[in-house]
Amino acid sequence: MCSLSWRRNGNRVSLFFTRDESVLRSKAHLPQLFDDDGVQFLMPKDPDGKGSWLAANEFGLVIVLLNDYQGRMKSQSQSLKSRGLLVRKLASCRSISEASVVLKSWSLAMSQPFQLGLLQANCEQLWHYDGVSSQIQTGSLPPHLFSSGHPEADAIIAARQNLIRQMKLNTDNELLALHKSHLPEVKTSLGKPDLAYSICMHRAEAKSQSLTQVNLVEDKVVMRYWDGQPCETDQYFQYELAIADAAQRVLNI
Repeated sequence: MCSLSWRRNGNRVSLFFTRDESVLRSKAHLPQLFDDDGVQFLMPKDPDGKGSWLAANEFGLVIVLLNDYQGRMKSQSQSLKSRGLLVRKLASCRSISEASVVLKSWSLAMSQPFQLGLLQANCEQLWHYDGVSSQIQTGSLPPHLFSSGHPEADAIIAARQNLIRQMKLNTDNELLALHKSHLPEVKTSLGKPDLAYSICMHRAEAKSQSLTQVNLVEDKVVMRYWDGQPCETDQYFQYELAIADAAQRVLNI
């Protein structure tokens, strides 16, 4: 499971991403500053797959990846590439249009299904590979996006979407509170809270491992990273990356 929320206010973009992962997976590395092909970007790193689920670069381009467990999954016996490596590959792109060109070199035949969101100050896009089609499906990135590998995934995603429809989420603080919460409130058959449904998710075999906030403002990218279960972690690490003059000109085209 993973949960994405974002909002745009003028030229300011705010994004929140809760990463849910197996408790058996290695602990992710804190965000670092990378430089690929002369482009600087901030990115936490998955030590197992060597890639990431989120990156933000000096051109104000943000990339986020959610697994699509409802797509047609390929056999683990196949030789597959980590989807997180695609995030790393796209992190050095200067625009969404440049990223779309780079994506064409990604082998879908060697990839599990995914949903990939791309954001800049004045545009956004969703790329979806369902594991069946030979091409990426493109569309508009919705303000909230969820993924789940739980057997009750359809019910979990529906409960979260229904919650969003009932809430007024107009500020960063409201979105942050949502991603640190145990909403929606769903009970088990024994009447106890079923935290598999909550945005900050708790299960025996998997849980929310981190929360990342990214803000795009006029001249910089600000990333905040809560390392641990969001409901239990108040301290965050903060990183800033200046948006280059050349990048600003790209955003204003």
